[in-house]
Amino acid sequence: METIRILQNIYEELYVARKPLANFLEERLPALSSQWKKECIENVLNEKVNKNFFELDIYYLLQILLDEQNWHNLKNLFPKDEYYFEEENKILYKKVRQIRNEVMHPSLSSYTYADFLEQEKTINSFVNVFSQEKNLPQLILELHQAEKTKLINIIEKNVIIPELSCEFLPENIIKSIKNTRTRLNIQNTAQGIISFFNDSLNAERGKEICKVLHKNSLKSFEDIKSEVEKSYYS
Repeated sequence: METIRILQNIYEELYVARKPLANFLEERLPALSSQWKKECIENVLNEKVNKNFFELDIYYLLQILLDEQNWHNLKNLFPKDEYYFEEENKILYKKVRQIRNEVMHPSLSSYTYADFLEQEKTINSFVNVFSQEKNLPQLILELHQAEKTKLINIIEKNVIIPELSCEFLPENIIKSIKNTRTRLNIQNTAQGIISFFNDSLNAERGKEICKVLHKNSLKSFEDIKSEVEKSYYS
């Protein structure tokens, strides 16, 4: 596995791992103070925060949780949550924070597949602390499905549905559109959809269909390329 791909996998795992931690903090921090956002978040991060928990990087979420005052107050106010505040778990949280820093500032020459496996094991343990219902692979699968659905919805809304509703398109074009819908839906990931999307753009058949669509005042893949790419890379 290439180093860059390894780092991408770890980054993706950290991205989904932040969700159960964000849920945990969102449910508890407001109970600490009427000024909890300023006292528990902004004072810890030393900056004004306009984002919600689910938009914050996992590093910042861990900074908030591991802050000495927040840790003390949460531990005392929620005694039934003592499991989350065990010393073993605190060490685990710090390890995940360290992994996040290593991923953002990697030493590419020394990063190995063994490092990836060890880090993945740590992140999975972290997820298991905060999410008893879903493990790391399940969260990643949910992320891929959400990304895939978002892209398909853009393509369906702007291209496929209007085309299939048009009474003036030739039958062979309609057949191609239906085939395109089928092939989009059998892709397992958003990356697969992007690859198929770009292949269709560059294919001669795709260019022929584009001309026919424009003659009928319909959008083609070319017309929504920027919107699809923005959705995928955002």
